[in-house]
Amino acid sequence: MLRYFLIYYFVAMLVVSEKAVADPVSEIRALLGNGGLYAETSAGNVVLNIRGREQFIPASVLKVLTSFCAIKFLGLDYRFRTEFYQDSMGNLSIKGYGDPSLTSEEIKFIVEQLSSRLREVKNIIVDTSSFAPKIKLDGSANSLNPYDAPNAPLVANFNTALVKRFKAGGVISAEPQTPLTEISRNAGRNVSSSPQRINLGGDEVLSAKYFAELLQTFLAARGINSSGKIELGAPGEGARLIYVHNSKPLSEILKGMLEYSTNFTTNQVFLSLGAQLAGYPATPQKAREAISQCLTKFNLQGPVVEEGSGLSRKNKISPQQLVAVLKQFSTYQNLLKFDAGKFRAKTGTLTGVTSYAGYFQSTLGQEIRFAVIINDTLPAERRLQIAEILYRYASTKAK
Repeated sequence: MLRYFLIYYFVAMLVVSEKAVADPVSEIRALLGNGGLYAETSAGNVVLNIRGREQFIPASVLKVLTSFCAIKFLGLDYRFRTEFYQDSMGNLSIKGYGDPSLTSEEIKFIVEQLSSRLREVKNIIVDTSSFAPKIKLDGSANSLNPYDAPNAPLVANFNTALVKRFKAGGVISAEPQTPLTEISRNAGRNVSSSPQRINLGGDEVLSAKYFAELLQTFLAARGINSSGKIELGAPGEGARLIYVHNSKPLSEILKGMLEYSTNFTTNQVFLSLGAQLAGYPATPQKAREAISQCLTKFNLQGPVVEEGSGLSRKNKISPQQLVAVLKQFSTYQNLLKFDAGKFRAKTGTLTGVTSYAGYFQSTLGQEIRFAVIINDTLPAERRLQIAEILYRYASTKAK
């Protein structure tokens, strides 16, 4: 009798086990919480749709949409300009157009180019007129966190500084390639003793002056006297353009932006996109209108885009709408990070939001594009759990 009971028990367990394996949809539903998922093949056949048409707050997966619109309207070879002028009085004027990639190394390179054109610099004049004053995008806060760095037309090191403060009150730069300046020293007084990267706060004027301080320091290191004042204004009378610095191509900027999910860089691209289409100065409204034009042109109507990085909780998109973006973005999917050995995808995280969207090849050889958006207080790793189950499920469903 016991033998028959054991046989029955093991058969029953096998049936339960097979049912659990055969019912991944229920498992995904249980993991999603207040969220949705949509997946389809490259041929457009639906693999799985769980609340896929409902709109959710997307967090950083929205960067895929911003990147797509930037590529389509600006081009992969687009480069940001930073212009340098000198007037008859010996003043050096700088006008930026939102280049997000001006690091200390780039500024040092700029000085090397200027050194053959300059003997002496009187005052440094910074022109911030290409962006509207005091731009503040929804979702950013007045914190020291780098992701809250304010956007501006002329920036250095993503509008941040890596500094260290000692108990005695002294402040040093915590990266050898970046000299300490007056602005970074003042900002560093707010950090702990451990090296900490903080945003410099302030507005477009402070941002431009920090760039000028670094430039002035590098000029001095090259033996070019530049001990004059740093002022705000347009190039002086008779000023002539002596150098234009072009950024690396947009393709490289977007690849780094998507891999490291840099909110500051994304919104520099977002604002510049609007200005390129509607004229300078850049404004949040022009940027939103540019995204709206992109959505209409490529038949992607429906998403609500308040800002480009995903920081705003006013942003709304459904998993199905996001997959429609991925369909258009497919040519550029190599800009996305290769994750977990099988996904070419972008993650998104806010408090109460976790998301995941991208592509994978099923074991049947078909490309699957998918989007998972969860608006619930669930662990961030939940999104990858769902994607792994979807991967196994798609191998039985994709046609």
